[in-house]
Amino acid sequence: MKVKILCLVMFMLILRSLFAQTDTLWTKIIGKKYNDVINCIMPTRDGGYIIVGNAYHQVRNDYDIFLIRTDSYGDTLWTRTIGGPGNEFGNCVDTTTDGGYIITGAKPRQNYNDVWLVKTNSNGDTAWTKTIGRYNHDVGYCVKQTDDDGYIIMHFSNRSMAI
Repeated sequence: MKVKILCLVMFMLILRSLFAQTDTLWTKIIGKKYNDVINCIMPTRDGGYIIVGNAYHQVRNDYDIFLIRTDSYGDTLWTRTIGGPGNEFGNCVDTTTDGGYIITGAKPRQNYNDVWLVKTNSNGDTAWTKTIGRYNHDVGYCVKQTDDDGYIIMHFSNRSMAI
């Protein structure tokens, strides 16, 4: 009898731990009241976060990439807007070995999109940009730095998916 009660208590404790709710450490609202979208959040080496998405520019009626750096509590350290007239979209961000960030997304031109690659320094200031694409609808969805300090991009083209 004691064994059955002990097994029942153990079973109840295991079920309780499996279905226990975790506590939320913090919650932040990022963006304006318009159509801002967060597409990617990555941890940084110091325990903070780097966030990329799209910010609506009401005056120009278009979108720019926004890049936000937070501390480990989600408090904003800095915010950068990348782009200009016309739409630019940021889908993925990652840290680079030099302490900066690499972003991929899309930059429309004429009737097509090109993959847009943006490299920033550690403060989020643009170091360089590169567009990749031809006469297709191309969008970058993921980027990682390679061991030889290059970059690998997973992108969609209306003709194929490619890496």
